[in-house]
Amino acid sequence: MSQNKKNEQINSSVDTSKNSNFIKSKFTIRFKLLLIISTIILFSLSTIISIATYVFKNNARSTIEENTLSMTLILTDNLSSKFLALSKNLKLAAENLVEHEDSKSKNKDFKNIFFENDSDVLFLGVYRQEGEDLVLVHKLYNNKKETNAASEENDFISTANALSTYFNKSFAGATILRNASPIFKAPILGMSIPFKEVDNKKTIIVTFIRLNSILESFQTGGIAINFLVDEEGNLLAHSNMDYITQGKNVANSPIVKSMLSSNVNNKYQRFLEEDNLYYLGSFK
Repeated sequence: MSQNKKNEQINSSVDTSKNSNFIKSKFTIRFKLLLIISTIILFSLSTIISIATYVFKNNARSTIEENTLSMTLILTDNLSSKFLALSKNLKLAAENLVEHEDSKSKNKDFKNIFFENDSDVLFLGVYRQEGEDLVLVHKLYNNKKETNAASEENDFISTANALSTYFNKSFAGATILRNASPIFKAPILGMSIPFKEVDNKKTIIVTFIRLNSILESFQTGGIAINFLVDEEGNLLAHSNMDYITQGKNVANSPIVKSMLSSNVNNKYQRFLEEDNLYYLGSFK
């Protein structure tokens, strides 16, 4: 009996010693569990948000790319249709001038009908080439002051001669567009297209048209900016009218540089403009 009591005393002494080294936590088991669960939930939510943001960003960018390229293609098709229809009408008018050059009455009647249907056409001339010069063979002039931005017929003739370096390329089969707005101080486009042989000599058609109907396609109410340039980067059409009348050149724009140097018919790219802002653009 005494031995057992002694053992109990020893054991009791040991247990007391162990309990004296134990430090009780300030946090309960419930709090620890809540902390662990909350951490797991937060980590899961952060991961889901990160993945969702990445997927959304990629989808949004893909959608913007598709919409931008689609907008460019639609605008290009629209302009192509307008210029093809214009070219067809110009050739019909030129054919009439050549066939009825001796009949003033027929030419007068046709002139009235032509400018009634194509009031944006201000001048039409059939030209042949002598050296580097353009020689006027036949002409039609829209003398309606409400539609004509130039004061005299000779303004168009002199402008055609001034742009002969460019228009001469049409003798080789090219269609040329030039911004004549800075000359006339009004939105006017110069255009030359190949015609046919007259008296065994190649001829071209040179015309000057108001840009009003064409510029309607470039007026956008959103954040998109559409513009048309020639092979030198000169603006032919833009939503900002001042750029047209000033004859602004945008050849240094990254998207224009890419278009002028690319062998690809259409392309989409992200680029940094001179205003230090990034843009998403496409061309065709």
